[in-house]
Amino acid sequence: MVCLPLLLAVLQSPNPSLAQGDEPPAYTEGTFSGRLLAEIHSTASMIPHRNYGTATARFDALPDGRTRLTLSGTIKQEGNAGFSVTGRYGPAGFRSDDKAITLSIDPEGRITGDEIEDGQSYTLSGRISADELELQVQNRPVPETGATSVTGIDFTYSLTNDLAEPEGGTCKDIRYEMRPVASIGDGTMSMISVPVCLR
Repeated sequence: MVCLPLLLAVLQSPNPSLAQGDEPPAYTEGTFSGRLLAEIHSTASMIPHRNYGTATARFDALPDGRTRLTLSGTIKQEGNAGFSVTGRYGPAGFRSDDKAITLSIDPEGRITGDEIEDGQSYTLSGRISADELELQVQNRPVPETGATSVTGIDFTYSLTNDLAEPEGGTCKDIRYEMRPVASIGDGTMSMISVPVCLR
């Protein structure tokens, strides 16, 4: 299975500065947590193989005025389906600040992103609000890479903000732990304090 450090070399573009008086969107407050589904498509079966896990997501303000989105997902192995990306807010919403990839969240909360890296193409789509985060990540090999038995992997994150469900929602408890997380811009791994969903 492809893990998301590899899978999410996926996102970024121009970054308008946060205008004076603008406030970050309500979804930057709290921690999102919930379920993660990975569907693996292959030539061996017309029905995708499904794996389930848990995931959390959080926005954190950085000292330089940027904001970091950290998504931590686990399917069978700790942290194998997550990523982090930095960007800025402006009138057009959130924009990642790495030129290699594109990630944006428009003022209505629509999420878009894409990239091609290491023979794999990635497409992100979804929606975020103060209460919920729904994100789909499609991974497909580009035709030039040749035949492979795995024809694609679809990740679906269905998360709820703990502020919307004070009693814990899907995760009964969340603990912060230092974990290696892939940076979407260049693929480097950084140790970041991430929320971990506990049963």
